[in-house]
Amino acid sequence: MAASHVAAVALLLLVLPRAAESYPWGLCNDTAGNFPARRSGYLANINLIAATLPGNASASPDLFATAEGVGAAPDQVSALALCRGDANASTCLACLTQAFLDLPSSCAYDKVAAIFYDSCLLAYSNATIAAGDFSSEKIPIYGFYNNANATTEQARFNRLVAALVNATADYAARNSTRRRYASGQADFNAEFPKVYSWAQCTPDL
Repeated sequence: MAASHVAAVALLLLVLPRAAESYPWGLCNDTAGNFPARRSGYLANINLIAATLPGNASASPDLFATAEGVGAAPDQVSALALCRGDANASTCLACLTQAFLDLPSSCAYDKVAAIFYDSCLLAYSNATIAAGDFSSEKIPIYGFYNNANATTEQARFNRLVAALVNATADYAARNSTRRRYASGQADFNAEFPKVYSWAQCTPDL
């Protein structure tokens, strides 16, 4: 499977020996600017979405929901919520509720931001988020690695990770359930006895 195709279908890829990365994982984008932490129309619109989007996603068979164009310009907000395909509704609801509490301050009140937990992801933007359209930089593709380095057999480690990620994304896209997710693992060496991966597509793809 070509790397470009992996990027097209894999919303979330985790390649982590269980792990020392800072948690939850945030991806912040300051190119659209920031909003005030108090008395902000943008934050008020995020809070409006927070009142319904976690419930909508957790009640969906796909554990997926979006909110488009909430509020008036220039404070209009769109958001996307997706829970892991193997999560249950209560876990999904709790995770997304927490995500709305954490994300604004975690990304220094950037207007475009996303946050990842083991069970869910939340992203919001001041631009429209087209479900399934991750080719633009509105909501980027994500990949997270443990911040430890493979100090031995680096070339073999890179080949193993590439093969694992491609296989996981391929399975999520082609052979998975309607929630389109897959996990994988591979053995490396004593330094990284197991390498784990996770891929999930937006359910509309």
